Amino acid sequence: MYRIIGADHKEYGPVPAEMLRQWIEQNRANAQTLVQIGGQGGWKPLGSIPEFADLFQPPTPSPPPAGSFRTAPPLHSPPAPPRTNSLAITGLVLSALGLGCCPPLICSLGLIFSVVALVQINNNPATEGGKAFAVAGIIIAVTGFIFSALLTASGVTRRVLEEFLR
Repeated sequence: MYRIIGADHKEYGPVPAEMLRQWIEQNRANAQTLVQIGGQGGWKPLGSIPEFADLFQPPTPSPPPAGSFRTAPPLHSPPAPPRTNSLAITGLVLSALGLGCCPPLICSLGLIFSVVALVQINNNPATEGGKAFAVAGIIIAVTGFIFSALLTASGVTRRVLEEFLR
C-alpha cells in the first residue's frame, strides 16, 4: 500500500499499486510526487521507485519504415556571411567622385579609406567583406592621380585655371 502527497499538499491513501498506476495515467501523480511505501517513515519521489519508474520513461522512437531515409539535423547553423566594410564603400565612392572634382584631394581620401578597409578585411576575413570595393577604390584613386598628373603636365590644368580666374 502507498500514500502520496498530492499537488494540493494533502495526503492521499493508503492505495494499492494499481490505483497509483491509474493516478499516473490520469496525470494526478507524476515522477516528482512524494510517496510513502507501506507506512514507512520516509517520503520519496514516485519516479525513484523501481516499480513505477518505467511509467515515467520517455517513449522510445519507432524505427523508420524500411526504405525510408531520415536526414540528421545540422550540427550547427551555417556561419553568417561577412558584412561589407563601410570604409571600403566610402573609399570607392570618394575615389569615383575624385575623378571629376579635385582629383588630388578627394582621390587621396578615397585611397586612404580604401587601404584602411583592405587592411581591416584582410585581418578579419570571417566578419569583414567588401574586398572588391576596397581594391576598386584603390585602382580608381590611382587612376585619378595619374589623370591629374597628365592634365598638369600637359598644361590643361593651368589653362582651365586661367580661364576660370578671368
